Amino acid sequence: MTNISADLSKRLDDIRRIGEELSVALIILEIRPEGARVLHMNTFGLTVLGETLDTIRYMSKEEYYERYFNKDATFELEPRVVELTESPASEYASYFQQVRTADGWQLYATNTKIFARNEQNEATHMLTIASPLAPEHHVTDKINRLIDEVDFLRNNSIMFAALTRREKEILKCMAKGMNSGEMAERLSISFTTANTHRRNIRTKLNLKNNFDVMKFAQAFNLV
Repeated sequence: MTNISADLSKRLDDIRRIGEELSVALIILEIRPEGARVLHMNTFGLTVLGETLDTIRYMSKEEYYERYFNKDATFELEPRVVELTESPASEYASYFQQVRTADGWQLYATNTKIFARNEQNEATHMLTIASPLAPEHHVTDKINRLIDEVDFLRNNSIMFAALTRREKEILKCMAKGMNSGEMAERLSISFTTANTHRRNIRTKLNLKNNFDVMKFAQAFNLV
């Protein structure tokens, strides 16, 4: 750990004591050249993860994120944390994240704040508080659906981009429940051409049923 002032040491000790009274995860992170590392985590947070503080503290940043967080969500989150540590004007960031707990994945509402800066106004420590959202809460369902949609877009964007403009028009018609004859009339193409497009689209996107058709169309704003 880097050298810290007596005042900062006292503030960190105060936060540690307060953290033990909270029913949320409280994490103190030390900002190093290689990235933010966990300096302290309260008992609530350690129990949720099923780990000891020593195990967490000696993990690399990469191992910590890979083991406990949804990697796709981390892809979106990490630039925000980096901006927080590098910008003198930034003080906090709020976000939702999926955490791999001892009991499986759980959604958390999280706030990360710059806790201390050095004489050069460089961030040296961050404080993160993460509160679990109850699975039965309506917000949890909405956020989980949003996360699933983002994952679907990321995982299928290359396949969708490979469709031609005409194939995207056909996919839109398929999602509306139109048959090949109706598509042919709507788009001024032959019945055979409409059928060929439908077959090619199902192959390119690996569509198994009408549910898959609708999922693609909704995800990419065709309907």
